[in-house]
Amino acid sequence: MTHTRNLLLFLLACSPLVAAENPFIGAWKEDFAKSYDTGGTMTKSATIRIESAGENRVRITQDLVDVAGKKTQVVGEFTLDGSDTHPSGPETSLTQSFRSIKPNVWERVAKRPGDIRRGYWAVSNDGKMLIITAFGNDAKGEYYGQRVLERQ
Repeated sequence: MTHTRNLLLFLLACSPLVAAENPFIGAWKEDFAKSYDTGGTMTKSATIRIESAGENRVRITQDLVDVAGKKTQVVGEFTLDGSDTHPSGPETSLTQSFRSIKPNVWERVAKRPGDIRRGYWAVSNDGKMLIITAFGNDAKGEYYGQRVLERQ
């Protein structure tokens, strides 16, 4: 009995602590029929890949194809504490920050001169859908967008 108890204690002590799996990690493809953008987005294809980049950090890669077939990739590594980051890509004046509010909800702030957009990234309870909302004011007035992406 003592050997069994000691073996059990040893296995528990040696087994790695498993952190709660981040529900955002994975590949997501936008469903344009369910998405909405007052800015009249001209994108015909959008995929987002979210990868772990260390403790409380993620790498977000967005692959976009516009209606003319031009491909664009935007990549950023973000600490989920609200710190501003300049992702790589065509909009060099853009900064973004992400802050984890709940395990399945992030707050996002995107800033460029004359345009600040706030919003949320939320993964559905079943883990199959990522909803991205954005709202704010830009040079054209009020802005609202909602992107619906499905796990791939």
